[in-house]
Amino acid sequence: MNSGIKAIAYYLPERILTNQELSVLYSGWSAEKILAKTGIEQRHIASTGETAGDLAEQAARKLFATHQISPDEFDFVLLATQSPDYFLPTTACILQDRLGIPKTAGALDFNLGCSAFIYGLALAKGLIAAGIAKNVLLLTAETYTKHIHPLDKSVRTIFGDAAAATWVSKTDDEEIGQFTLGTDGAGYTKLIVPTGGLREQRSAESAIEVTDDSGNVRSRDHLFMQGSEIFSFTLEILPSLLNETLAKNGMKKEHIDLFVFHQANAFMLDAIRKALHIPEEKFYINMEDIGNTVSATIPIALERAAQDGALKPGMSVLLAGFGVGLSWGATVLKWQPASVVHGNGLVEAQKQGSTQQASHQHSGDVPLAEKIAALVPVFEFDDVVLTPDTKLSDLVWDSVAHMSVIALLKEKFNRKVAYDTLRSFQTIQDILDAMEE
Repeated sequence: MNSGIKAIAYYLPERILTNQELSVLYSGWSAEKILAKTGIEQRHIASTGETAGDLAEQAARKLFATHQISPDEFDFVLLATQSPDYFLPTTACILQDRLGIPKTAGALDFNLGCSAFIYGLALAKGLIAAGIAKNVLLLTAETYTKHIHPLDKSVRTIFGDAAAATWVSKTDDEEIGQFTLGTDGAGYTKLIVPTGGLREQRSAESAIEVTDDSGNVRSRDHLFMQGSEIFSFTLEILPSLLNETLAKNGMKKEHIDLFVFHQANAFMLDAIRKALHIPEEKFYINMEDIGNTVSATIPIALERAAQDGALKPGMSVLLAGFGVGLSWGATVLKWQPASVVHGNGLVEAQKQGSTQQASHQHSGDVPLAEKIAALVPVFEFDDVVLTPDTKLSDLVWDSVAHMSVIALLKEKFNRKVAYDTLRSFQTIQDILDAMEE
């Protein structure tokens, strides 16, 4: 049986850490210098009590609401994280209950970082091909910032927290292609949190802080990354990874419409693109406002590429992930997302192939009551009757709601609204007005 990605949603924590804030801590590192070295202006940070499980739950709920997918339809939950809520039990099991997914569904965590989305797609494809599942909820959630010492600029400037929820489903045609996977465990110390597991438990000795030659402060309880070694490893394995993946899928580089790689940092990605001779217009980078979100980078990039028009139905996309482990993987997708569906439960996904004309309603033809009804799923957890005068401050008007409204405006009304513009809205009427513009 074949499989494909039907939809993606993602969640970003509310707290934002800017380069300006970091520049106060790091002498000689201005906000502009951090941007120049990383391609990142800000990153989202999970709050003290906010876990990877919490982020994954929010991403999944957004997926359900935006695409009107019933949790009842999922028969397997996969969660990729390296910051689980507990050593045991499995966080995916907890999410099955919290999300209302049937008890007949399977659920498991797997511990991978930068390559996790590729491996997750391989697992989901295998489950569907074996007839074990028809609809897999692939969650990639990470709170790396909880592993980072505040004065370690080598990693604190790069990483942000986030989660993505990807709906992988049985399809008629093969939309998830063949995979190339690889591992080099000899490089495990190049990106590591040395303590916290059973190999080396945390202690007063492991908590002793040291300062390296570059002025970065950390202890053995914190994340350590040999950035130059990771960079060298990536440049070494990527040419063969790219060529082997193309060969397995019977394709050449020119057949690929878009390349979406793990969003490590903009400097590394640009060097990779040049080394692989990939045209700039075919190489997607979008991480300036969120940073490196580890396992969530690729699905977030895919969703953003679809939102900004860089990724269209029918396109061939080469995905590649690489990093901690050391681990790497790649595959080719035929991008055929499901339509946003309405009503209860899951309806048969309608293909949006390149030969199909996308149908959008003119908002002027839509009655006010229908426009309000379209907003109800966004605010389904608010005990408020929506009217044009309803204040957004009286609702849960967070990043999940923002992105849901952006998706709604685009899919139903063919309207594009900038994220910053949306954040300035005060009432439901402002959203209704955006449907008209």
